[in-house]
Amino acid sequence: MPMTCISDSSDMPATWLPNNNDFLRHHTRSKMEQPWTMKEEAASTSAVMGGFLELLELIGTLSDEDIEEEFDTTIEAFLDAAYSASNLPEMQPRALREAAKCLIIVARHYVEIDDGVEVLCDLAMNYIYLVNFSSILLERLPRDDQLKVLHENLVMYTNRSLKSCGNLQNVLDGVDPLLVGRCAAATGVPNEESCKSSDDVYLWLRNSIQLNNALSIPEIEMPDGTDQFIADTWAYLPKYIKEQGSDTNFVDDAYMVTHAGCMLDGYGRHQLFVKDAPWIFQYIRENFYKLLDGNSNDDDNNGSLDLVAEFVDMLRGYGCSEENDLQVLHGSRFLYHVYSKSGYSWIPHVHGTNEYKPWSTYDLIHGPWTGMSGLKQREFEPSVPGSYGDTLRAVLRRTSKHI
Repeated sequence: MPMTCISDSSDMPATWLPNNNDFLRHHTRSKMEQPWTMKEEAASTSAVMGGFLELLELIGTLSDEDIEEEFDTTIEAFLDAAYSASNLPEMQPRALREAAKCLIIVARHYVEIDDGVEVLCDLAMNYIYLVNFSSILLERLPRDDQLKVLHENLVMYTNRSLKSCGNLQNVLDGVDPLLVGRCAAATGVPNEESCKSSDDVYLWLRNSIQLNNALSIPEIEMPDGTDQFIADTWAYLPKYIKEQGSDTNFVDDAYMVTHAGCMLDGYGRHQLFVKDAPWIFQYIRENFYKLLDGNSNDDDNNGSLDLVAEFVDMLRGYGCSEENDLQVLHGSRFLYHVYSKSGYSWIPHVHGTNEYKPWSTYDLIHGPWTGMSGLKQREFEPSVPGSYGDTLRAVLRRTSKHI
């Protein structure tokens, strides 16, 4: 395995090289490989702050009902902005407060159930999401009394909902944990439809992230089999990408890989290490320029920058930067090029106007959310006992699925 971060193309394996990438040809490859400048660093930081201000503005236009409808979207967008961002004191505290405000709006009806009324099992995963958010925020905003009360209530209602489910399969809304185990244990991809479905596997992945987060909250009484479901999902992911993935499913595969990285680092909280999942690192490296090339001729405002941003974000997770890694350098310059070409905005607009494109609220939010992550310098949060990362490692040790 080559070095983790590589600044010189002559040191790169042939499969990592840009070859005839359209974006690099258009912008002159030799110029694109010039060292990152202080001016570019300042512009990049400005683009991160610009994205945060766009998030504030966009989410500020939403009604409480809209925020409830989006459920986790607004909360996660602000939380992700705050993760590993102690080096951005002008943004991190505000992002945490905004995430808390959105959580209070989303959670209000979930904590207004009378003591004598059964808390429905159908809401179990929703409660797990919400109590995870309240736990994460309370750890970072320990003096917020309103958040303390909300977290205590969410713990109580989450446990009541889990108890009404009775088992993990009901918590997962019918997903059979044993099926996931069969997918993980089989040679190749089994001929069971769910094992081949990108939607199903992606759901297992997202749920595993939330279940692991819940395991890090001592007060939550998770059902038997939670560890095994997380471990089986983790074990199946590289097999799915290798056996099921193809050029025709490239975008789906790429999103699956970046979110597998999120399963390791808790959406950017902790540093990534190649040895924990070499297949993720290899996939990002070998497909980086293919992805960049697929977006280089996209005249549509902002194109598919979110996936490019997620690739750059992943590389930053390994400790790579514009100064020590050529792909991060190229990716950052690409992202800033798109941002500046789009009128210094991460949000797609109708050409020649200040109006947002008629996209879903989620898609509009996802632009600045991911664009910021792609350019954000970070200070990783330690994987201390009780943290998300420490919990995942403990789960995989207990189930003999080491990373």
